[in-house]
Amino acid sequence: MKFICEPAVRNDSDFWKETHIALASEIICKKLDSGPTILLKQVYPARVVCLGIWARVGSTYENEKNAGISHFVEHMLFRSTEKRGVGQIAKEVQELGGYLNGFTSWETTCYWMVLPSDYLEKALEIQADAVLNPLFRPEEVEKECNVICEEIHMGDDRPEHYIFEKLLENSYKTYPYRRPIIGYENVVRSITADDLMRYYKEHYSAENIFIVIAGDLDAGKSVEWADKYLSGFKKGRRTPVPRFKEPSPSGPVRVDYTGDIKNAYLGMSFRTPRFGSPDIFACDLLANLLAEGKTSRLNKNICEKKGLVTRIDTGLVSGFGPGMLEISALLSPKNLDRSIDEILKELKALAKDGVSEEELLKAKNMAESSYVFQQETVEGQMRNIGQYEILNDYRMAEEYVLQLKKVTREKIIEAAEKYLRPEKLCIVTYGPEKSRRHPGGRS
Repeated sequence: MKFICEPAVRNDSDFWKETHIALASEIICKKLDSGPTILLKQVYPARVVCLGIWARVGSTYENEKNAGISHFVEHMLFRSTEKRGVGQIAKEVQELGGYLNGFTSWETTCYWMVLPSDYLEKALEIQADAVLNPLFRPEEVEKECNVICEEIHMGDDRPEHYIFEKLLENSYKTYPYRRPIIGYENVVRSITADDLMRYYKEHYSAENIFIVIAGDLDAGKSVEWADKYLSGFKKGRRTPVPRFKEPSPSGPVRVDYTGDIKNAYLGMSFRTPRFGSPDIFACDLLANLLAEGKTSRLNKNICEKKGLVTRIDTGLVSGFGPGMLEISALLSPKNLDRSIDEILKELKALAKDGVSEEELLKAKNMAESSYVFQQETVEGQMRNIGQYEILNDYRMAEEYVLQLKKVTREKIIEAAEKYLRPEKLCIVTYGPEKSRRHPGGRS
């Protein structure tokens, strides 16, 4: 979790309730005649809208032979249709004063654009054409394949990205989280235009698609326009969420990688439950307590007092599959082993001694603060609603932060004792290569 701000500690019992009321607005949910569901959030006085079309498919729906195909499809849906040539989709959106983008994650693929609210109908027509009528011409597939492979190389060249991917790879034995969402170069290069079309037809059906629009909108007209332009999705049942048996961790595990870099990077993970578990709220706050803000446990003791690391952060992986609490740090190579020992001492101390009410309240305020910042833009609100709809229920977008309020000091200790255990630990390091004979390999 990245440092955003450090609000003053408050003991006002109505703070969370007031904040929820201030942020909440009624989200309209309607099943379109054409099949997909549409979620609308009116945001005033915004004069812009963010339109997102979400597909219930991501890298967890893949296998070793087509790893990266969900992301490949995302790239192709921006290229061309029978109506619009290469580059025309982006050009039209820019001419309307907007911009567009997309992303693929483990559980979903999203195509979104932000533009002045006066052009929402046109935006729906453009986006519908792109998502309903993509062309997978072999020559365009080849070009986009090269673009994706270049992205893979760029990711491997960024140490923070590289070590996170290696942490996932070593933290999971079978679950698809262990594979890069973008895929592997050799697999991506083997994917054909026919493969892409088959995968697209399998997953892009009315039941697997939903639309989220946030901003200055008229709900009635938005539904009418969405029904008008998105009527082309074929009917079909929703693709079931893949289920995999992930073995219980048998750590502690440590894997060391080396490369042509000067600094060292540390990644540590502890297995946590999947999204929807009652423990997820305590785990989320536990991550906040450890490294959110300058006065958090690890920042204060490992970074400031002992000076062992330049930067330390935490994050929580939470989705359909087994989760993990991640700790990442940038440091000098000479401090690697001592930093690991000191971090583990801090975790044991937290589980043994617990946390103060003030410390817990500060962590809750940090979580609330992060939520508030996510709501500052219509894009942030659209993404927030969509992510929770994918994982569980769009209403959790505003309920999640309220559930954090209920977490007690005792729940934090229980979570620390239950999940910050040696057998659940995976450690990955990435440092300067000791020998030119083994660049990028395990040391």
